[in-house]
Amino acid sequence: MVYWRLPRLGSYKCNSDCAVKGVGGPSAGAFCIRNDEGNLIHAESFGLGKTSVLMSEAMALRRGLEHYIMHHYLPVILETDSLMLQKILNGIWEIPWSSRVEVKRINGTTDIIYSDFQELPPKGKAILHLDKTQTPNLRIRNIQNRGFNTQA
Repeated sequence: MVYWRLPRLGSYKCNSDCAVKGVGGPSAGAFCIRNDEGNLIHAESFGLGKTSVLMSEAMALRRGLEHYIMHHYLPVILETDSLMLQKILNGIWEIPWSSRVEVKRINGTTDIIYSDFQELPPKGKAILHLDKTQTPNLRIRNIQNRGFNTQA
């Protein structure tokens, strides 16, 4: 079950996520900014080139944070679904050496920026509506079994 909570009154919330195809394959990241009423303020998705899951999660979160700072959306609550990134940022786990160097070259697909709820694709609208109405929901990823015989 995924249950998104509104940020405190007068605060903003940044949710970020990424997707990586295979180990060190092409990746993409995204973040969205919502206010204390759950309304969309800004959303972006972007290609990140070939990188690790941890680096992609960190880059998506960093881009969201940079946008917040640039537009003075403060105070901000950052949320990520990456337990590893949470532990690293909270100083519980050491930073892996492979993630210490800042990635300077971001390539891949064209960035997509949404400035209004109506611009979002239908699936994005549905997720944000469920979050805003505080409706618990299941988010199921479609996974294809390759190389496994599913017939008995």
